[in-house]
Amino acid sequence: MSQASPEQPLIRSTPFAEVSWDGRSVRIRFAGPTVGQTEVPAINDAISEVLAAAGDDLRMLVLDLEQVEAISSMGLGLCIATRHEAARRKAPSVLFQVREELLELFRLMKIDRMFRHGATERDLAKLLGG
Repeated sequence: MSQASPEQPLIRSTPFAEVSWDGRSVRIRFAGPTVGQTEVPAINDAISEVLAAAGDDLRMLVLDLEQVEAISSMGLGLCIATRHEAARRKAPSVLFQVREELLELFRLMKIDRMFRHGATERDLAKLLGG
C-alpha cells in the first residue's frame, strides 16, 4: 500500500492518460480525443501499477473522460475491467465529466448502470463522503 496523499499523490503518466492515487481514490484522466487499440495497452499498464499501489485502501475509482470524444470496444473493455477491479476491492467507480455523446454510447450499451456519475469536483467530494 502506498503512502500517497493529496499533497503527494502517486502519478503515472502516459501520452494517453494520467493515473493518480491520492491515498483514497484512483483517478484516470484520459488524454483523448480517442481511447482505442493504440492507447489501451499503455493506459492499462499505468492503471495496473497504480491500483497495485492502492491495494485495498482504494475508496473510489474515477474515470475522467472530459477530453474523450470517441472510445473503441477495447476502450470500453478497459473501463469495464478497471471497474471490476475496483469493485473487487469494494470501491465504487465513477464516470466523471463525460460528454453527452459518449454518455449516450454508455447508455445504449447499458454500461452506464455499472458506474456512478459525477460532473463536478463537488460531486466527487460528496461521493467520497467529504
